[in-house]
Amino acid sequence: MGHRISAFLAALILTLSIGLAPVAADPIHDAAKAGDVAEVKKLLASGVKVDARGFGGQTPLHYARTAEVAKVLLKAGSNSTSQKLEARPAPL
Repeated sequence: MGHRISAFLAALILTLSIGLAPVAADPIHDAAKAGDVAEVKKLLASGVKVDARGFGGQTPLHYARTAEVAKVLLKAGSNSTSQKLEARPAPL
């Protein structure tokens, strides 16, 4: 487990240092980002949470590349009003 965390942190630091957006957190985020409707459906059928939180609190719906992927996620119960965890009001 410690090795996985170290590898994740190293990859995240590398990604951020070269200015790329963070990669998706897990397979359903990856499938949504890729627009892979069949994979999204397969993952949901296997019990993956439709509103699983990824980096910064994004759900798969935040990553949905196509309207078709978004429709599948919404039909499966994704919260269309969910905000990213990092989306906080600015301090006064």
